[in-house]
Amino acid sequence: MDIPVISLIGGIGSGKSAISQELAKRYAVQVINADEVGHEVLHEPTVIQQLQESFGSEIINGEGQAVRPRIAALVFGETPEHRTNLKRLEDIVHPHIRSRVDHLIQQSIRSGSYDLIILDAALLLEAGWDQVCDLVFFVDVSEEIRLQRVTQNRNWSEEEFRKREFNQLSLVDKKTRAEYTIENNDDLSSAVDQLETYLKQHFQVNL
Repeated sequence: MDIPVISLIGGIGSGKSAISQELAKRYAVQVINADEVGHEVLHEPTVIQQLQESFGSEIINGEGQAVRPRIAALVFGETPEHRTNLKRLEDIVHPHIRSRVDHLIQQSIRSGSYDLIILDAALLLEAGWDQVCDLVFFVDVSEEIRLQRVTQNRNWSEEEFRKREFNQLSLVDKKTRAEYTIENNDDLSSAVDQLETYLKQHFQVNL
C-alpha cells in the first residue's frame, strides 16, 4: 500500500521541522530532512570535484572536504553574482539530493513501518520536489516571530536572515501553491493538531 507523502513549506524560522518532529513523536511518521541529505551529498567525491571546478579550491579545506560556510558566503546575498552562484550550486547538488530522497522514500515504503512520510525541504518548490508529495502545507508565522526564532536558535543576525530569505520564493507564492495553511505563531502543539486534523480528512492513516 502506498504511504502518503506530504511536506511543510514556509518562511525561514516558521517551525516546519519542529512540527514534523513533534508529529513523529505521536505517530509512525518518517521525516526525511532534505537539508541533512544535502549535507551528506557535500561529502560525495563527485560533488566535491564539481564544486571545486565551479567555485575554486578556496571552498575546499585541507582534508579535501567542502566547507559549507565558505560556499554560503558565495551563494547567499542579493547581488546578481550571488544569484548566479546559487544557481550553479543547485545545479550541482539538487540531482544528487533528489536521488537520495527518492531512495529514502521508497525504502520507507518498503519497510512497512510508517503510516506517513514527511519531506522536510526548505527549497521544496524551488527544486520541484513538490511533485513527489500528495499534499503541501504552508506554515504561517509572522516575520517578527520568525526572526526572533532564528536569532535565538541559530544565532543568525537579521542580515543573515534576510540574505537567506531573499534567495527563496516569496511567502505569497509559497502560500498560493500549498493546499492548506497551518498557523504556528504560538503553541507548537496547536500547529501539530491542525496538521493532524487535515491529514485525517484526506488519508486513511493511523493517526
